Amino acid sequence: MNSRFKLTAAIAMALLLYTASRGISTSLSPLSLMDLGTFGGGESAASEVNANGMVTGYAETASGYVHAFAFDSTLHDLGTLGGPSSYGVAINLAGQIAGYADVPGFGSHATLWDAGGIHDLGTLGGAFSFAYAINDSGAIAGDSLKTDGSNHAFLFTGGAMHDLGTLGGNNSYTAAINSAGQVAGQSDTATGDSHAFRYDGASMLDLGTLGGSSSNANAINAGGSVAGNSDTAAGETHAFLFDGTLHDLGTLGGPDSIAFDINNSGRVVGRAQLPSLQTNAFSWQNGVLCDLGQGQARAINDQSQSVGEAGNSHPTLWTGCPSAAVDLGTLPNLVGMGTAVNGGGTVVGWTWDPNNSQNGPPFRWTQPGGMVSLAGLIPPASGWNLASPGDHYYGMNNSGQIVGRGAHNGRTRAFLLTRADHLL
Repeated sequence: MNSRFKLTAAIAMALLLYTASRGISTSLSPLSLMDLGTFGGGESAASEVNANGMVTGYAETASGYVHAFAFDSTLHDLGTLGGPSSYGVAINLAGQIAGYADVPGFGSHATLWDAGGIHDLGTLGGAFSFAYAINDSGAIAGDSLKTDGSNHAFLFTGGAMHDLGTLGGNNSYTAAINSAGQVAGQSDTATGDSHAFRYDGASMLDLGTLGGSSSNANAINAGGSVAGNSDTAAGETHAFLFDGTLHDLGTLGGPDSIAFDINNSGRVVGRAQLPSLQTNAFSWQNGVLCDLGQGQARAINDQSQSVGEAGNSHPTLWTGCPSAAVDLGTLPNLVGMGTAVNGGGTVVGWTWDPNNSQNGPPFRWTQPGGMVSLAGLIPPASGWNLASPGDHYYGMNNSGQIVGRGAHNGRTRAFLLTRADHLL
């Protein structure tokens, strides 16, 4: 690694000391929405929050460029690799941040920020590389251009960037990394098709297809099981699970199904069509495909609670299989969808007006507290608008802290929603 720029002593101390986990909680302590600020410019955006409430993202400087940040009650400028801009994308439990930064002249390189400073992870020969994910062991997954212009997935471990190669074609792309350092993604094949892959540290494994020409990986759990979608020989699209064998999860009688997420016990959630082509949410485990009713399930936690939307476009929670749908309610005159659920059962999601498709505010739902509009936590004269096009939450931890972006006096700004007892 090339460490050319150092973090300030204050940032280094924060990254070293700010590691005490707050655990899972559903306390009814009052909520507060915090503006994370900027570096003298007008805009900022949050990418991810770790279990300790430390946030990363990027914020505009007075010169109009953006710099990666770490937020731990103070917004810290993480600097660049000598070029104008940088972006914080992912953060692990230890506060290590992965992203990318501009270099002098032309190009951007995958970047690691930690207590030792800023580290240029390099490229696979081309001018650009991008880090998308980091696990709690510090392994980083991303993509890099090569000298011939092709794109290859990479894994950065042991101080080196490892080219994951391809399945015989020109390009490969990272989708996700798990706690063991296994990477899932897609790769071109020698025949010009695209197949899902899993990289286990030595070689790229072709997960194959369900009889068609292409497949893609959407998620990987801690045990290395991969959920995704594949073409079939009949030209349909079916959800799959790969756990050493590629399993066709089937449909609910219609032609297509899609897998969105998988938890650490191997339960997969998504949506599948009926013979009428109506789309229903599903949950699958151990060979059993469970019909959760009209709608779609988008995310699942390790307690097998899944969230999404029902056929009435209400945010909905299901638990296990079989499961009665729990209608989470709506905000006045709006419909919505749950998009994430943490280990404590807290749900976040977004809303919209069914009459004009305009965005409504994001929401937070808990079992004891019900649905709360994030916009309702903001004083009316604050200048915030959380219902602007494209504004939504980005991440949530097991303490229920949520990061996202909204419009503040007409400019995009990062925010952190936190309980009063979690103020940093």
